[in-house]
Amino acid sequence: MKSTISKTLLPLALTFGATEAMALGDIVLDFKQPVENIRMITDATERQAGLSHAYNGFQNSKNNKSHFFFTQLNPQPSGAAFASFVAGVDYDLSNSYSLCLTGKSLNEKNAIYQLIVETEESRTQGFSYKYNFDVVPSAEFEKDFYFGNFQAERRGRAYPEAPFLDTSKIESIGIRISGTPIQGDNGVRQKGLYGLQLLSLKSNCDG
Repeated sequence: MKSTISKTLLPLALTFGATEAMALGDIVLDFKQPVENIRMITDATERQAGLSHAYNGFQNSKNNKSHFFFTQLNPQPSGAAFASFVAGVDYDLSNSYSLCLTGKSLNEKNAIYQLIVETEESRTQGFSYKYNFDVVPSAEFEKDFYFGNFQAERRGRAYPEAPFLDTSKIESIGIRISGTPIQGDNGVRQKGLYGLQLLSLKSNCDG
């Protein structure tokens, strides 16, 4: 498996052609093929005090073609830590009401991840739209994400000033894991090694 550890921010290079509206079950990202325009972003690439690592690999064997997303979360005393796998997307999702992610957990413990989407506006203003999802150890999963339930977030906190998500302007989609996915008195903290095997991301696939 070819893997690259990310400690520095990789530039996002998007290639825009004629966009196409997605139909029921259309593949947005086929993780059984090499995915271009991937960024690996961690607290270490964004902040001087960050210590977390992330890497992406593509398995290209005869019976197993898929992407892998591995992270080593090393939180600050506050619990702050994150790592993200982000891919550029050149599709018009204005006709879509949801996304569906399929894959397998490679973790030995329960974990909470976030599906994140960005528009040009959110990227330039430093926020993203996120949707929490949980995975159980060593289990396959299929998760649905309805666009109306995404929440804007900036630096780990809700960002109510953000505009409503315009699905025709999505430029990137990614997966993030953080040290404090749920905050408050009943909050959740995560640290250590985590991994996902990614198979596909489709539009409206619950129909």
